[in-house]
Formats: sequence, C-alpha cells, structure tokens
Amino acid sequence: DDPGAMPPPAPAFTPEETSRLRETLARVAFLEYLEPHELDARIAVLGRRSFAAGETLIAEGAPGDAFYILASGTVVVSKRVGGQDERRATLDAGNFFGEIALLNDVPRTATVAGAEAGEVYVLSRENFRRVLLANQLIADIIRTAARHRLADDVTIDLPGAPPPA
Repeated sequence: DDPGAMPPPAPAFTPEETSRLRETLARVAFLEYLEPHELDARIAVLGRRSFAAGETLIAEGAPGDAFYILASGTVVVSKRVGGQDERRATLDAGNFFGEIALLNDVPRTATVAGAEAGEVYVLSRENFRRVLLANQLIADIIRTAARHRLADDVTIDLPGAPPPA
C-alpha cells in the first residue's frame, strides 16, 4: 500500500439514499422503462445539487454542461423576449431540463430558476451522452421533448409523465 495514495472516493449516495433515488427516478417519464440494473448504472454517475427559491440553475446563453432531473421543489423556465423575461413553463419533481443544449450543441435556450427550494440530480454532458442516449427508447423520448420545447410547446405529454398541475 502506498501511504501517499489518495483514498478511494466515497460512494455518492448511502444505501438509504440510493433506495429513495431509485423510487424517485422510477417516476421520471423516460427512466421508468429501465430494468433495475440499468437504473443502478445511471444512479452511479449522477451528482446532486440543492437549490434555493430564486436561484438560477441554468442561464440562457450559457454553455450547456449538464442535464438535470428535478427530484424536489419547483423551477420556472423563462426566455428573454424583447428585453423582458417571459415565463414559459413551471416544472416540478419528475421533470427534466437542460437537454436542448446537450443534444444540439448550442448555448442554453432558456433560464431555469428555483421557484420553490429543492434538489436536482445532475448528469454531466459526457454521462448524458454515454449513459442516457445509449438507450434508444430514452434517447427518442428526450429528443421528442426537446423538439416540443424548441417549438415552444412546453406542455409535453410524455409516456409515464405526471399529469400537468
């Protein structure tokens, strides 16, 4: 053993958190189609981040570096139109955002900010492409959502998605 060697990184989630995360992710529209071992592979590459009401998670025009799955709380999606912020959607737990910039290699197309404090699970750009888009069904669902959102049709009927509030 090398006494100067770095210890292995701690697991990202405790067993209890992993169990709760499986339950949360199983309610996400496109992840419900995964087998348990496939879901665990996605959990292994997730990060997490808490956010406060009013905190900006994604800024319109910024580079796209991550994909987000809303675990709790509420976020508001807005776009700058004629110098004014225009609200486009309100998303709650089980929804996702950040896919458009990653799929199309473009800057962020909207700002996403916390309306109610909560937590998001985060996939880096690399893991988004490697882990999510590797499953054709998931890739098709995410691409369909991105097309609708780009067309400003923010009310998207995804298989397994919770009904709009």
